[in-house]
Amino acid sequence: MRPASALFAVLLTIAPGVSSGQRPRVAALNVTLPAFPSGGAIPAKYACTEHSEDSPNPAIQWSGAPAGTMSFALIMHDTSTPTDFLHWAIFNIPATAVGLREHLPNRATLDDGSVQLKNDAGSPGYYNPCPPGGTHRYQFDLLALDTVLNPPPKNRGALVRAMNGHVIARGQYLGTFGH
Repeated sequence: MRPASALFAVLLTIAPGVSSGQRPRVAALNVTLPAFPSGGAIPAKYACTEHSEDSPNPAIQWSGAPAGTMSFALIMHDTSTPTDFLHWAIFNIPATAVGLREHLPNRATLDDGSVQLKNDAGSPGYYNPCPPGGTHRYQFDLLALDTVLNPPPKNRGALVRAMNGHVIARGQYLGTFGH
């Protein structure tokens, strides 16, 4: 797994129509999670509880997708761990989407064609924050892509490689959780 700081270095190395000597231009997406402010505490409803398997993903909203957006990808990871623990990766979200609803099913393919990778806990979909100790930092990275990833990547490394050169906009939201 790649450290969080390296994730976007890989994704933004060469954008379409940009030579390797130029810095790619990536637009900004506005990302909001209505359940908590950016940088704030993730509510227990979306984290580990005595019924952790029932913890839903939080709703996410966004705006500012540039022309040429063909799909979106969202990666949620714990940047406080040495392995940059992957909690959620969903991609091929339709270009017409302006968000994700709360409590998406934890299955590989959703009805709208979105694909969810297996998280680092081994199941597709959202895996709630449940740090072993202390407060951890969770990063939600939303990417607008100029393509639909086909065939769908099967793991995080393949996803990062498939998105490389196709990111045209990016947004980020942060949350924390601890016991």
